[in-house]
Amino acid sequence: MITRLLASEFKTSGSPDVVGFDVKGADVVAKYNSLRHEMQHPCVIIGRSGSTAEVLAGLPGYDKQSPTSLAALAPECFFVEEELPGDVSSTKLRAALDASDEVAISSFCPRRVGEYLLQVRGTLYAEACSDTSSGDVAAAHSGAAD
Repeated sequence: MITRLLASEFKTSGSPDVVGFDVKGADVVAKYNSLRHEMQHPCVIIGRSGSTAEVLAGLPGYDKQSPTSLAALAPECFFVEEELPGDVSSTKLRAALDASDEVAISSFCPRRVGEYLLQVRGTLYAEACSDTSSGDVAAAHSGAAD
């Protein structure tokens, strides 16, 4: 998805060798059983409570004692095994933004970040997606902080 949305901008920016990484939690990878797919493109998988071991168990040839074994299996896939503390969840953050729940938002991110996200929540996704058809992602967010 990243490549599809940003490819034309990368090409015209003077940085055609820029690589976009898909970042997702191990819980999402486990839920959709998508590990083999993830390993085929640049990605970062973040350990999540209850899912990290399940995802790693699905890696044939992976040896926890040998940090290079994952690199050999998927050279552009990075796995952060250390699980994030607490109940960090981008899904819950998006729900809190939709509900304007400032208490919940402050539990997921620093105050200034939360304030900014609340301020621009209406333009976080729809505007950027519609404006990328012209290859100008930067323009989609140019007024977001005003």
